[in-house]
Amino acid sequence: MIALWLAAGLLAAPGRAEAARSCTLPLFQDRELGFAVGRPAGWRLSVEDGALSLSPDRYGKTTAVVVPLRLTSSRGGGAALQAYARRLAAVFRAAGGTLRWQPKGDALALSGSFRGASVSGELGRRSQAGGTTIFGGWAPAQLWASRRRTILEVGRCYAPRRGALLSTRSETGYGPGGASTTFKFLLPEGWSVSGVTANGIDLKRDGTSGVSFAYMTGAPGVMSVDQWIMQLPLMMGYGDLRVLAERPLGSVVDPMGLRWDMKAKECEWSYQGRRFHGVLTGAVANLAGFGYGSHSGMLGVRYAPVASWQRLSAITAVVQQSIRIAGARPGQSVMLPKNNPIDSSGIMSSWELRNKVEDRESAHWRQAIMGYEEVRSPSTGQTYDAPLNAWDSTGPEGAGYYRALPNGGSERLERLNP
Repeated sequence: MIALWLAAGLLAAPGRAEAARSCTLPLFQDRELGFAVGRPAGWRLSVEDGALSLSPDRYGKTTAVVVPLRLTSSRGGGAALQAYARRLAAVFRAAGGTLRWQPKGDALALSGSFRGASVSGELGRRSQAGGTTIFGGWAPAQLWASRRRTILEVGRCYAPRRGALLSTRSETGYGPGGASTTFKFLLPEGWSVSGVTANGIDLKRDGTSGVSFAYMTGAPGVMSVDQWIMQLPLMMGYGDLRVLAERPLGSVVDPMGLRWDMKAKECEWSYQGRRFHGVLTGAVANLAGFGYGSHSGMLGVRYAPVASWQRLSAITAVVQQSIRIAGARPGQSVMLPKNNPIDSSGIMSSWELRNKVEDRESAHWRQAIMGYEEVRSPSTGQTYDAPLNAWDSTGPEGAGYYRALPNGGSERLERLNP
């Protein structure tokens, strides 16, 4: 599998690891999505909507965040720091807390409450070629002084790498009564579509890791989001399930006026003699009336064997976030949703609320991990979606996106919409 990913373009870019080389923390290198970051021993790493988050505790009361951005204007860096603080405030509100900030030199000093604990923190940014990296985090107020150095060092250790090239795909699944759903998604090299119906799709990297998404509409009775999420382990026969971390993700109202309550749970479980690690992200909408009422639900799960989870966590998050319902046709009077409100899958993915706090300044930057640019191979004509994070400013043919060639060497890819 290492050879397969190298063939897809996962060559470490020379000259791009300055921050990583000076890192004083254990260095975690993601060779699938393409980045390196400091990770203290025992801290869990998750990826959600362009942000890396690391936490030593189940509820994220101590958290380090790293947000790489590609700037599209000269004023993007400072605006991005303020805008990210506003978005982070939405995360705190979703957890029942508050967040305030004030300037501290070139950084922002944070204070507030998170999941019942008084917290302090800091956000700063580090410029690099073509972009900026926002980094920092928070901890319980009484622990901030002792944990500040470690939390800031996580972000200082961040360095980009060349990541996997992905292809935009679409598949249509069918169901009873003429129902059909067309799903659009990003698929990395080596992955496959293992199953698709009118109500869901399964994407697999191999026989033991992958991403699944499913939804159901108009089921009788009302159901909480916790009940909805935990139905999957029961139906699949998962054994010895342990919830490692969980986050309320707030709620969104869809174009039809239905309120969707969302939550994510990071878990481990046993299945068919193996131990798995994954994130279950659910959304449920309850509708009054019709006797006892009814509910609709959506559920995303990304998973891998425990030993493989850390190196596959990021790429599975990208794949799950990319899944969209591009078209749907009802069958037997079943109304299908027009959009997927689960817009991310990480354990800290309250950034699903980002549409509520969208900033006009965001025109001046793009996310470097979850953002993509369409490129084409000059030798084969094949098109790919290259992560913005994979931009190599010191490539052998000049700045650009590169892919490894099967017989050695590399080629610079053509940008289709520069």
